[in-house]
Amino acid sequence: ANALEYVNIAKRADGFPLELSDMRRDISKNGVLNYSSRSLFDADVIVLAAALGTMAQKLVTLDLSTNSLSATAAKSLAKQLRSMPKLAAINLAHNYIGDEGLFALLAVAGTAGAKQAPATMLPRSLKTLNLRDNHIGGKGAEALAKMLQAGALPNASDIDLSHNWLDSLAAK
Repeated sequence: ANALEYVNIAKRADGFPLELSDMRRDISKNGVLNYSSRSLFDADVIVLAAALGTMAQKLVTLDLSTNSLSATAAKSLAKQLRSMPKLAAINLAHNYIGDEGLFALLAVAGTAGAKQAPATMLPRSLKTLNLRDNHIGGKGAEALAKMLQAGALPNASDIDLSHNWLDSLAAK
């Protein structure tokens, strides 16, 4: 059992920190971790990602939208994504991950020259990816498009890149 029970991140509406037992209960009950609009920063997500541990296997929905997360948080999260085989929805809308953060989420895991679809850090079970308003530019959108064309996310049906910094390169 994890001895760590209190982490001063992901504050409740009343301003008090959430207990890890609350996080465990929410994930065990419905597979959802919703820390939207909690004034989280990169360091908070680094701790959160580490605290997930084996609970990550049960996660179906991850919502970290409307926080203050940059590429640093996306990189930390990307390291944990491979341990989330049931993950169907990620909501990172209204953050600041940019192209660099998207590149981390899309990082190809050792399939160069393989005849199968490339293995991205994003789980193949993913259906919904909300990256709205994240300062993602044409290069990030192009990388995502290539991953989709290669079949790396076969179940993806809802991807939101609206309100990003897409240019004519991304429109092609």
